[in-house]
Amino acid sequence: MARRSATRRHKQRPAWLQKDLLGRWVGYLGQLVLVGMLALGGWRGYQWLMHPDTLPIRDVSVDGEIQYVDLENLQEIIKNGIHGGFFSVDIDGVQQAIEQLPWVYHASVRRKWPDRVTISVEEQKPIARWGDKGLLNRYGDVFRVANPIERLPLLSGADGREKI
Repeated sequence: MARRSATRRHKQRPAWLQKDLLGRWVGYLGQLVLVGMLALGGWRGYQWLMHPDTLPIRDVSVDGEIQYVDLENLQEIIKNGIHGGFFSVDIDGVQQAIEQLPWVYHASVRRKWPDRVTISVEEQKPIARWGDKGLLNRYGDVFRVANPIERLPLLSGADGREKI
């Protein structure tokens, strides 16, 4: 009797079904699902934080020496600009709106955890009147106001010469 060979020939599996290749594809798919779930969770968290009712602003404070700034205009800007939640309030927009007021040289608007906004206002400090155009501040910048201060000295010169 002849012995049959002890080795059996197995059918060759397709390459995509081989155990090591299949395991890699399952691993890649698992990683892709994990990244997708993290992205979805991050997006939902962002939407929740940006909702106006999440952490609403309860206190607004204004700091700085204010002598000439029209307080009614300042309050109106704050009332119209500060609404929503801690993360959704547009502090850059409020800062730009405040800096558009004629007597404001610089404004800083900051969030303070958990429900506050602080506004610092630096007012223009006029040192002289500059011709018919307006007032001259201590940095040599000309700014225009409705009622210039008449008791300040009057300076004049060609355009662009105010900083010299």
